[in-house]
Amino acid sequence: AKKFAWDTPWYSFDADPTMFGDLLKYCSDSHIREEVYNRQQSWASSWKFDNRPIALKLISLSQMKAKILWYKNAAEMFLWDTMAQDPWTVVSFISNISELALKKTSDEMEFLKKVFWIDEIKASDVAYYVRKYKETHYLLDENKIKQYFEFEETLAWLHRFVKSFLWVELRKVVEQ
Repeated sequence: AKKFAWDTPWYSFDADPTMFGDLLKYCSDSHIREEVYNRQQSWASSWKFDNRPIALKLISLSQMKAKILWYKNAAEMFLWDTMAQDPWTVVSFISNISELALKKTSDEMEFLKKVFWIDEIKASDVAYYVRKYKETHYLLDENKIKQYFEFEETLAWLHRFVKSFLWVELRKVVEQ
């Protein structure tokens, strides 16, 4: 198997999810897509970026806070003012949704395999094949669509929406 050299000085990656998404969508080399996908999936649990001890500490502190406030556990504490109100409602909801999503995903993967005449689609390949399918079957060019969603115009629309819907005006903070 081909190895991807992360030590190559001209590769520079940060935690920006859009960069990873674009690479997985547009890179034609499946080995690079797989390596990048695997690195992205382990970003917060590897090397000096390993956040697992911090996450465990936060969970422990949340549990302690919940006990002090007379909740059975942290999940109940966080859910007290939500529609779910208890962890079992959330678990039931997620289980039902997961079942439907897994079926839909399986059907879509089978469809893509047939369209591209391949035996397997790895998680790292999904975005690439979905983009290729859209381009060939719908003549959809994402770069042409982007011109209608320029960042500044989209941001201005979002600010207008928040102001009219929530009566909140968002302003840029100017440091002095």
